[in-house]
Amino acid sequence: MTVVEFLSDDPVENVASLVSLEPERVIFLGRSEWVTRHRACCERLNAALGGKTELVFRTIDLWDFEGISETLTTVCAQYEDVCFDLTGGDETLLAAAGSVHATNPAVRLHRFDLKNGVCRSVPDGKTLPLKAPLCLSIAQLVSLFGGAVGSSADGDPLTAWTYSDDALQTLLTMWRVCARDPNRWNKAIGSMCSMLKYAAFDPRALRVTVDRGAAESRMARFAEKATLVGRVLDELEREGVVQVDGALSFSYASPLVRHVMAKEGNLLELYTLFTAAGLCDADGRRLFCDAKCGVYMDWDGVFGQPNNTHNEIDVMLMCGVTPVFISCKNGDIDDKELYKLSAVAQRFGGDRAKKALVATFVERNPMAYADFKERAAQMGVTLIDRVETLSPKDFEARLRALGEE
Repeated sequence: MTVVEFLSDDPVENVASLVSLEPERVIFLGRSEWVTRHRACCERLNAALGGKTELVFRTIDLWDFEGISETLTTVCAQYEDVCFDLTGGDETLLAAAGSVHATNPAVRLHRFDLKNGVCRSVPDGKTLPLKAPLCLSIAQLVSLFGGAVGSSADGDPLTAWTYSDDALQTLLTMWRVCARDPNRWNKAIGSMCSMLKYAAFDPRALRVTVDRGAAESRMARFAEKATLVGRVLDELEREGVVQVDGALSFSYASPLVRHVMAKEGNLLELYTLFTAAGLCDADGRRLFCDAKCGVYMDWDGVFGQPNNTHNEIDVMLMCGVTPVFISCKNGDIDDKELYKLSAVAQRFGGDRAKKALVATFVERNPMAYADFKERAAQMGVTLIDRVETLSPKDFEARLRALGEE
Protein backbone atom coordinates (compact mmCIF):
# COMPACT_ATOMS: atom_id res chain seq x y z
CA MET A 1 0.00 0.00 0.00
CA THR A 2 1.14 3.52 -0.86
CA VAL A 3 -0.44 6.24 1.26
CA VAL A 4 -0.44 9.85 0.16
CA GLU A 5 -0.33 12.03 3.27
CA PHE A 6 -1.25 15.70 3.05
CA LEU A 7 0.87 17.55 5.58
CA SER A 8 -0.75 19.78 8.16
CA ASP A 9 0.41 21.77 11.16
CA ASP A 10 -0.74 18.91 13.43
CA PRO A 11 2.14 16.38 13.50
CA VAL A 12 -0.13 13.59 14.77
CA GLU A 13 -2.45 13.92 11.77
CA ASN A 14 0.59 13.46 9.56
CA VAL A 15 1.54 10.04 10.92
CA ALA A 16 -1.75 8.26 11.64
CA SER A 17 -1.46 6.04 8.56
CA LEU A 18 2.23 5.37 9.19
CA VAL A 19 1.51 4.20 12.76
CA SER A 20 -1.59 2.08 12.29
CA LEU A 21 -1.68 0.92 8.66
CA GLU A 22 2.02 0.00 8.33
CA PRO A 23 2.09 0.84 4.60
CA GLU A 24 4.90 -0.02 2.25
CA ARG A 25 5.31 3.65 1.43
CA VAL A 26 4.07 7.06 2.58
CA ILE A 27 4.34 10.04 0.25
CA PHE A 28 4.10 13.31 2.15
CA LEU A 29 2.90 16.32 0.18
CA GLY A 30 3.04 19.86 1.54
CA ARG A 31 4.44 23.28 1.10
CA SER A 32 8.17 23.71 1.59
CA GLU A 33 8.08 25.02 5.17
CA TRP A 34 5.84 22.14 6.30
CA VAL A 35 8.16 19.56 4.76
CA THR A 36 11.13 21.22 6.47
CA ARG A 37 9.31 21.37 9.80
CA HIS A 38 7.98 17.82 9.90
CA ARG A 39 10.39 15.68 7.88
CA ALA A 40 12.95 14.88 10.59
CA CYS A 41 10.20 14.17 13.14
CA CYS A 42 8.44 11.74 10.79
CA GLU A 43 11.72 10.00 9.98
CA ARG A 44 12.54 9.58 13.68
CA LEU A 45 9.14 8.05 14.34
CA ASN A 46 9.47 5.72 11.36
CA ALA A 47 12.83 4.53 12.67
CA ALA A 48 11.31 3.97 16.12
CA LEU A 49 8.59 1.86 14.49
CA GLY A 50 11.16 -0.35 12.79
CA GLY A 51 11.90 1.64 9.64
CA LYS A 52 9.98 -0.72 7.35
CA THR A 53 8.07 2.04 5.56
CA GLU A 54 9.64 4.09 2.78
CA LEU A 55 9.07 7.80 3.33
CA VAL A 56 8.96 10.19 0.38
CA PHE A 57 8.62 13.98 0.78
CA ARG A 58 7.50 16.25 -2.04
CA THR A 59 6.96 19.99 -1.91
CA ILE A 60 4.06 21.58 -3.73
CA ASP A 61 2.67 25.06 -4.33
CA LEU A 62 -0.68 25.33 -2.57
CA TRP A 63 -1.82 27.89 -5.13
CA ASP A 64 -1.13 25.56 -8.06
CA PHE A 65 -4.22 23.37 -8.19
CA GLU A 66 -3.34 21.86 -11.56
CA GLY A 67 0.22 21.12 -10.45
CA ILE A 68 -1.03 19.34 -7.32
CA SER A 69 -3.48 17.32 -9.40
CA GLU A 70 -0.75 16.34 -11.84
CA THR A 71 1.49 15.21 -8.93
CA LEU A 72 -1.29 13.05 -7.52
CA THR A 73 -2.09 11.61 -10.95
CA THR A 74 1.59 10.70 -11.41
CA VAL A 75 1.64 8.94 -8.04
CA CYS A 76 -1.46 6.94 -9.00
CA ALA A 77 0.16 5.87 -12.26
CA GLN A 78 3.49 5.00 -10.63
CA TYR A 79 2.22 2.85 -7.74
CA GLU A 80 -0.46 0.26 -7.22
CA ASP A 81 -2.87 0.24 -4.30
CA VAL A 82 -2.79 3.97 -3.64
CA CYS A 83 -4.71 5.56 -0.76
CA PHE A 84 -5.25 9.23 -0.04
CA ASP A 85 -5.33 10.03 3.70
CA LEU A 86 -7.73 12.96 4.16
CA THR A 87 -7.15 13.37 7.90
CA GLY A 88 -5.10 16.54 7.53
CA GLY A 89 -3.99 18.93 4.84
CA ASP A 90 -4.94 22.23 3.29
CA GLU A 91 -8.31 22.63 1.58
CA THR A 92 -6.60 22.95 -1.81
CA LEU A 93 -4.84 19.63 -1.33
CA LEU A 94 -8.05 17.90 -0.32
CA ALA A 95 -9.93 19.40 -3.25
CA ALA A 96 -7.24 18.17 -5.63
CA ALA A 97 -7.43 14.72 -4.06
CA GLY A 98 -11.18 14.64 -4.69
CA SER A 99 -10.68 15.68 -8.27
CA VAL A 100 -8.06 13.01 -8.95
CA HIS A 101 -10.17 10.36 -7.23
CA ALA A 102 -13.08 11.20 -9.54
CA THR A 103 -10.98 10.20 -12.54
CA ASN A 104 -9.17 7.35 -10.73
CA PRO A 105 -11.90 5.49 -8.80
CA ALA A 106 -9.46 2.69 -7.89
CA VAL A 107 -7.72 5.12 -5.53
CA ARG A 108 -9.10 4.69 -2.03
CA LEU A 109 -9.85 7.49 0.40
CA HIS A 110 -9.80 7.29 4.17
CA ARG A 111 -9.87 9.55 7.19
CA PHE A 112 -8.87 8.94 10.82
CA ASP A 113 -10.95 9.68 13.87
CA LEU A 114 -7.97 10.43 16.10
CA LYS A 115 -9.96 10.68 19.32
CA ASN A 116 -11.43 7.20 19.00
CA GLY A 117 -8.49 5.62 17.18
CA VAL A 118 -10.43 4.42 14.14
CA CYS A 119 -10.01 4.80 10.39
CA ARG A 120 -13.03 5.18 8.11
CA SER A 121 -13.31 4.96 4.37
CA VAL A 122 -14.63 7.95 2.44
CA PRO A 123 -17.39 8.54 1.52
CA ASP A 124 -19.25 5.55 3.02
CA GLY A 125 -17.77 5.89 6.51
CA LYS A 126 -17.05 2.18 6.98
CA THR A 127 -14.55 1.32 9.67
CA LEU A 128 -11.34 -0.05 8.18
CA PRO A 129 -9.15 -2.68 9.89
CA LEU A 130 -5.90 -1.47 11.41
CA LYS A 131 -2.65 -3.42 11.44
CA ALA A 132 -1.61 -1.74 14.70
CA PRO A 133 -3.44 0.36 17.31
CA LEU A 134 -3.36 4.09 16.76
CA CYS A 135 -1.16 4.75 19.79
CA LEU A 136 1.98 6.73 20.48
CA SER A 137 4.35 6.47 23.40
CA ILE A 138 5.16 9.59 25.39
CA ALA A 139 8.66 9.74 23.90
CA GLN A 140 7.28 9.36 20.36
CA LEU A 141 4.75 12.15 20.84
CA VAL A 142 7.28 14.58 22.31
CA SER A 143 9.67 13.79 19.46
CA LEU A 144 6.94 14.42 16.89
CA PHE A 145 6.51 17.90 18.35
CA GLY A 146 10.26 18.53 18.01
CA GLY A 147 11.29 17.85 21.60
CA ALA A 148 12.91 14.99 23.47
CA VAL A 149 12.45 13.12 26.74
CA GLY A 150 15.55 12.70 28.86
CA SER A 151 16.93 12.66 32.39
CA SER A 152 15.08 14.25 35.26
CA ALA A 153 15.79 17.79 36.40
CA ASP A 154 18.20 16.60 39.12
CA GLY A 155 20.21 14.58 36.61
CA ASP A 156 18.94 11.13 37.58
CA PRO A 157 17.75 8.85 34.77
CA LEU A 158 14.00 8.56 34.51
CA THR A 159 12.66 5.58 36.43
CA ALA A 160 10.13 3.60 34.41
CA TRP A 161 7.96 2.24 37.20
CA THR A 162 6.15 -0.86 36.00
CA TYR A 163 2.54 -1.21 37.02
CA SER A 164 1.51 -4.11 39.19
CA ASP A 165 -1.48 -4.70 41.44
CA ASP A 166 0.88 -5.26 44.38
CA ALA A 167 2.61 -1.95 43.79
CA LEU A 168 -0.72 -0.13 43.61
CA GLN A 169 -1.78 -1.73 46.89
CA THR A 170 1.46 -0.57 48.51
CA LEU A 171 0.77 2.98 47.35
CA LEU A 172 -2.83 2.82 48.56
CA THR A 173 -1.59 1.69 51.95
CA MET A 174 0.85 4.59 52.20
CA TRP A 175 -1.76 7.01 50.87
CA ARG A 176 -4.06 6.17 53.76
CA VAL A 177 -1.37 7.44 56.12
CA CYS A 178 -0.77 10.59 54.08
CA ALA A 179 -4.48 11.33 53.57
CA ARG A 180 -5.09 11.61 57.32
CA ASP A 181 -3.20 14.90 57.20
CA PRO A 182 -1.27 15.76 54.00
CA ASN A 183 0.42 18.72 55.68
CA ARG A 184 1.73 16.46 58.45
CA TRP A 185 3.00 13.99 55.84
CA ASN A 186 4.90 16.75 54.07
CA LYS A 187 6.54 17.91 57.29
CA ALA A 188 7.46 14.37 58.33
CA ILE A 189 8.94 13.39 54.97
CA GLY A 190 10.76 16.73 54.69
CA SER A 191 12.27 16.25 58.16
CA MET A 192 13.19 12.66 57.35
CA CYS A 193 14.97 13.72 54.17
CA SER A 194 17.01 16.22 56.21
CA MET A 195 17.94 13.49 58.69
CA LEU A 196 19.03 11.14 55.92
CA LYS A 197 22.01 13.42 55.32
CA TYR A 198 23.34 12.06 58.59
CA ALA A 199 22.34 8.43 58.08
CA ALA A 200 24.01 5.19 57.03
CA PHE A 201 22.20 3.16 54.39
CA ASP A 202 22.45 -0.58 53.82
CA PRO A 203 21.32 -1.09 50.19
CA ARG A 204 20.90 -4.84 50.53
CA ALA A 205 18.61 -4.63 53.53
CA LEU A 206 17.17 -1.24 52.52
CA ARG A 207 17.94 -0.18 56.10
CA VAL A 208 18.47 3.40 57.27
CA THR A 209 20.18 4.30 60.54
CA VAL A 210 20.31 8.00 61.41
CA ASP A 211 23.29 9.25 63.40
CA ARG A 212 21.16 10.96 66.04
CA GLY A 213 24.03 12.95 67.53
CA ALA A 214 25.13 14.38 64.18
CA ALA A 215 21.57 15.20 63.14
CA GLU A 216 20.68 16.77 66.48
CA SER A 217 23.73 19.03 66.43
CA ARG A 218 22.96 20.34 62.95
CA MET A 219 19.16 20.46 62.67
CA ALA A 220 16.96 23.11 64.26
CA ARG A 221 14.07 21.80 66.39
CA PHE A 222 15.46 18.29 66.04
CA ALA A 223 13.50 16.78 68.92
CA GLU A 224 10.19 18.06 67.52
CA LYS A 225 11.00 16.74 64.05
CA ALA A 226 12.23 13.40 65.35
CA THR A 227 9.00 12.93 67.29
CA LEU A 228 6.89 13.64 64.19
CA VAL A 229 9.01 11.31 62.02
CA GLY A 230 8.75 8.59 64.64
CA ARG A 231 4.97 8.80 64.72
CA VAL A 232 4.65 8.54 60.95
CA LEU A 233 7.12 5.64 60.86
CA ASP A 234 5.06 3.84 63.48
CA GLU A 235 1.94 4.27 61.38
CA LEU A 236 3.75 3.02 58.28
CA GLU A 237 5.06 0.03 60.23
CA ARG A 238 1.52 -0.90 61.26
CA GLU A 239 0.64 -0.82 57.56
CA GLY A 240 3.56 -3.15 56.79
CA VAL A 241 5.59 -0.90 54.50
CA VAL A 242 8.51 -0.22 56.86
CA GLN A 243 10.09 -2.06 59.76
CA VAL A 244 11.22 0.12 62.64
CA ASP A 245 14.37 -1.27 64.28
CA GLY A 246 14.82 1.48 66.84
CA ALA A 247 14.81 5.24 67.25
CA LEU A 248 15.34 6.64 63.72
CA SER A 249 16.42 3.24 62.42
CA PHE A 250 14.15 1.47 59.98
CA SER A 251 13.98 -0.63 56.80
CA TYR A 252 11.95 0.00 53.64
CA ALA A 253 9.78 -2.90 52.46
CA SER A 254 10.79 -2.27 48.82
CA PRO A 255 12.62 0.17 46.53
CA LEU A 256 9.20 1.63 45.67
CA VAL A 257 8.57 2.50 49.32
CA ARG A 258 12.01 4.09 49.54
CA HIS A 259 11.29 6.25 46.49
CA VAL A 260 7.93 7.33 47.88
CA MET A 261 9.63 8.50 51.09
CA ALA A 262 12.46 10.31 49.31
CA LYS A 263 10.44 13.48 48.64
CA GLU A 264 7.24 15.02 49.93
CA GLY A 265 5.37 14.94 46.63
CA ASN A 266 6.46 11.52 45.36
CA LEU A 267 3.54 9.66 46.92
CA LEU A 268 0.82 11.70 45.23
CA GLU A 269 2.61 11.45 41.87
CA LEU A 270 2.98 7.67 42.07
CA TYR A 271 -0.53 7.20 43.47
CA THR A 272 -1.86 9.14 40.49
CA LEU A 273 0.38 7.30 38.01
CA PHE A 274 -0.43 3.78 39.20
CA THR A 275 -4.15 4.45 39.58
CA ALA A 276 -4.30 5.69 35.98
CA ALA A 277 -2.01 2.93 34.65
CA GLY A 278 -4.28 0.24 36.07
CA LEU A 279 -7.46 1.49 34.39
CA CYS A 280 -8.98 -0.58 31.57
CA ASP A 281 -11.58 0.18 28.91
CA ALA A 282 -14.77 -1.77 28.25
CA ASP A 283 -12.82 -4.39 26.26
CA GLY A 284 -10.34 -5.02 29.07
CA ARG A 285 -7.47 -3.14 27.41
CA ARG A 286 -5.42 -0.56 29.24
CA LEU A 287 -7.12 2.82 28.93
CA PHE A 288 -3.76 4.60 28.76
CA CYS A 289 -1.21 3.02 26.41
CA ASP A 290 1.67 4.79 28.13
CA ALA A 291 2.01 6.33 31.57
CA LYS A 292 5.04 7.85 33.29
CA CYS A 293 5.93 10.20 36.09
CA GLY A 294 8.72 12.76 36.20
CA VAL A 295 8.73 13.27 32.43
CA TYR A 296 11.55 15.69 31.65
CA MET A 297 11.21 17.36 28.25
CA ASP A 298 13.61 19.51 26.28
CA TRP A 299 11.78 21.89 23.97
CA ASP A 300 14.16 21.72 21.01
CA GLY A 301 15.17 18.09 21.42
CA VAL A 302 18.83 18.81 22.18
CA PHE A 303 19.92 18.34 25.78
CA GLY A 304 22.90 20.08 27.32
CA GLN A 305 22.73 23.25 25.25
CA PRO A 306 23.03 26.60 27.08
CA ASN A 307 19.78 28.45 27.75
CA ASN A 308 17.70 25.43 26.81
CA THR A 309 14.01 25.48 27.62
CA HIS A 310 12.89 22.37 29.46
CA ASN A 311 10.09 21.31 31.78
CA GLU A 312 9.26 18.38 34.00
CA ILE A 313 5.70 17.06 34.11
CA ASP A 314 4.72 15.16 37.24
CA VAL A 315 2.57 12.59 35.43
CA MET A 316 1.95 12.13 31.72
CA LEU A 317 -0.48 9.70 30.12
CA MET A 318 -1.21 8.69 26.54
CA CYS A 319 -4.72 7.66 25.54
CA GLY A 320 -4.10 6.56 21.96
CA VAL A 321 -2.61 9.71 20.46
CA THR A 322 -4.15 12.06 23.01
CA PRO A 323 -1.73 13.22 25.72
CA VAL A 324 -2.80 14.01 29.27
CA PHE A 325 -0.51 16.33 31.24
CA ILE A 326 -0.96 16.18 35.01
CA SER A 327 0.54 18.36 37.70
CA CYS A 328 0.42 16.85 41.21
CA LYS A 329 0.61 19.12 44.25
CA ASN A 330 0.41 17.78 47.78
CA GLY A 331 0.20 21.25 49.31
CA ASP A 332 -0.32 24.91 48.53
CA ILE A 333 -0.31 26.03 44.92
CA ASP A 334 -0.68 29.24 42.94
CA ASP A 335 -1.77 30.38 39.48
CA LYS A 336 1.74 29.96 38.04
CA GLU A 337 1.26 26.20 38.00
CA LEU A 338 -1.77 26.57 35.71
CA TYR A 339 0.20 28.66 33.23
CA LYS A 340 3.19 26.31 33.28
CA LEU A 341 0.95 23.28 32.73
CA SER A 342 -0.90 24.97 29.87
CA ALA A 343 2.31 26.08 28.16
CA VAL A 344 3.85 22.61 28.21
CA ALA A 345 0.63 20.93 27.09
CA GLN A 346 0.25 23.30 24.14
CA ARG A 347 3.90 22.85 23.12
CA PHE A 348 3.85 19.04 23.16
CA GLY A 349 0.21 18.23 22.54
CA GLY A 350 -1.40 21.12 20.72
CA ASP A 351 -5.15 21.57 20.88
CA ARG A 352 -5.66 17.83 21.45
CA ALA A 353 -3.83 17.85 24.78
CA LYS A 354 -5.68 17.46 28.05
CA LYS A 355 -4.54 19.08 31.29
CA ALA A 356 -5.29 18.25 34.90
CA LEU A 357 -4.18 19.42 38.31
CA VAL A 358 -4.32 16.78 41.04
CA ALA A 359 -4.03 18.33 44.49
CA THR A 360 -4.81 17.95 48.14
CA PHE A 361 -5.66 21.23 49.89
CA VAL A 362 -5.34 23.95 47.25
CA GLU A 363 -6.21 27.12 49.15
CA ARG A 364 -7.60 27.76 52.59
CA ASN A 365 -9.13 31.13 51.65
CA PRO A 366 -12.59 30.38 50.15
CA MET A 367 -12.66 33.45 47.90
CA ALA A 368 -9.15 32.88 46.59
CA TYR A 369 -9.98 29.22 46.00
CA ALA A 370 -13.09 30.15 44.01
CA ASP A 371 -11.02 32.46 41.80
CA PHE A 372 -8.40 29.74 41.30
CA LYS A 373 -11.04 27.19 40.35
CA GLU A 374 -12.61 29.58 37.83
CA ARG A 375 -9.24 30.37 36.30
CA ALA A 376 -8.46 26.67 35.93
CA ALA A 377 -11.76 26.13 34.13
CA GLN A 378 -11.09 29.07 31.81
CA MET A 379 -7.71 27.58 30.90
CA GLY A 380 -9.15 24.13 30.25
CA VAL A 381 -7.44 22.55 33.25
CA THR A 382 -9.41 19.80 34.99
CA LEU A 383 -9.09 20.32 38.74
CA ILE A 384 -9.10 17.16 40.85
CA ASP A 385 -8.70 18.62 44.30
CA ARG A 386 -9.01 17.42 47.88
CA VAL A 387 -7.75 14.05 46.75
CA GLU A 388 -7.27 13.05 50.36
CA THR A 389 -11.07 13.03 50.74
CA LEU A 390 -11.69 10.86 47.65
CA SER A 391 -12.08 7.11 47.90
CA PRO A 392 -9.84 5.07 45.55
CA LYS A 393 -12.88 4.34 43.37
CA ASP A 394 -13.80 8.02 43.15
CA PHE A 395 -10.21 8.90 42.26
CA GLU A 396 -10.24 6.21 39.56
CA ALA A 397 -13.42 7.69 38.12
CA ARG A 398 -11.91 11.19 37.96
CA LEU A 399 -8.81 9.92 36.17
CA ARG A 400 -10.84 7.70 33.86
CA ALA A 401 -12.78 10.74 32.70
CA LEU A 402 -9.52 12.27 31.42
CA GLY A 403 -9.19 9.40 28.96
CA GLU A 404 -12.82 8.88 28.01
CA GLU A 405 -14.32 12.36 27.73
